[in-house]
Amino acid sequence: MDIGARNAAAVKAGLARSGVTIRAAETGGNRGRTMRLTVGAFEVTVKEAGGKQVTLFDAGAKAEPRPAPSSAAAPLRPNLRPAVVRT
Repeated sequence: MDIGARNAAAVKAGLARSGVTIRAAETGGNRGRTMRLTVGAFEVTVKEAGGKQVTLFDAGAKAEPRPAPSSAAAPLRPNLRPAVVRT
């Protein structure tokens, strides 16, 4: 029984029903994560417990989006309404 994967699937389905496409995801593993949204700059970062902070989305950056980690099931796709899944 993988509760985290079921939670991620439920969140993705709910966002899809609401018309929100996931731009990036950081899910899986066995550690908690903290997600931060900087509203003014519209930057989304995630930090795994004991790990480094990683930028998932930065509206001001010209760089290509970072590749999804192998544990993430969501593809990176262009979207005007980004959302982040956290499990």
